[in-house]
Amino acid sequence: MLRERLAACRRSEEHTRVQAQIDAAAAKERIAAALASRGRLASRIVAAAEKSPYVHRCPAITIANDSDVREWARRDAEMRTAPQFWRDDEEIA
Repeated sequence: MLRERLAACRRSEEHTRVQAQIDAAAAKERIAAALASRGRLASRIVAAAEKSPYVHRCPAITIANDSDVREWARRDAEMRTAPQFWRDDEEIA
């Protein structure tokens, strides 16, 4: 009886460990998608502000001139133009 309970406990722990790994992988994918989306949005805002023929200080221009937004846009542009040498199953550091 003790061995049966110990075996059940080990199965439960293994199931929990596997589920935690699955959840962590899914969370990583969601974070990567959110960061990519942020970069694409920043690129669009910065590009629109640079194309604007008018000099004004509307909220969109203020956001586009923010240093963080410009950095996200720069990184997005780098990611889009850089060759991707990694395989899909490799982790990107």
